[in-house]
Amino acid sequence: MCGKGQECWDDSVNAHQDTPGTHPAADPADGLPQQSTEAVPRPGPPRPGAPPAGRPEPDPTLPGAPASAASEPRPPQPEASQPFGAPHASPAPNTSPAPHASPAPDSGAATRLARERNVWLCTSRANGTPHVTPVWFVHHLGRWWIGSDERAVKIRNIRRSPTVSLALEDGDHPLVAEGTTRVLTTPFPPEIVAAFREKYGWDVSASRPGAGARVLLEVRTVRWLLAGTAQ
Repeated sequence: MCGKGQECWDDSVNAHQDTPGTHPAADPADGLPQQSTEAVPRPGPPRPGAPPAGRPEPDPTLPGAPASAASEPRPPQPEASQPFGAPHASPAPNTSPAPHASPAPDSGAATRLARERNVWLCTSRANGTPHVTPVWFVHHLGRWWIGSDERAVKIRNIRRSPTVSLALEDGDHPLVAEGTTRVLTTPFPPEIVAAFREKYGWDVSASRPGAGARVLLEVRTVRWLLAGTAQ
């Protein structure tokens, strides 16, 4: 109690804020946070095989993982050897050597291939008609080697169809071959350049003005069609 005109203090006011023990409930009008009286649900019993609370799920891919964890479906994982989302590598190129060329039919033919200066080279145009031209050549390692300009008709024909025929000039003692052709660009094999220089005194790799780059034909004989006597 307090006398009239005196300022009174009630110890129960704001006591719930500062002191422990049992305190009166706060009035919603005083703006203070109120504690909920609803019951908080308690966690149920753990499911069978589940790890204790606070422990991470076992990884079934690791050694010693329980069978129950390994049996659960998991999303597919990328292979370790191939990064996820990376493009598949291209297959390795075929590096096996080309089949061996057919050797000269006999020693007489081998001598002529080394000595004779010209051979008739037959290629096919786009419409199927033949294109025949005499060319210089060397026969080395069982193959015919022929120099040409990149813009020549025979080169265009060979790029479309690499099968060719070759015939030495002597019709009384014919030597005719059929083969497949590969077009090589510079630099040419040094031993072939040296063989042309020795046989003709000429640089097979030297380009001519307006004729385009120099190319080298490597013709592998598939079979000898005619050798020895005219028929």
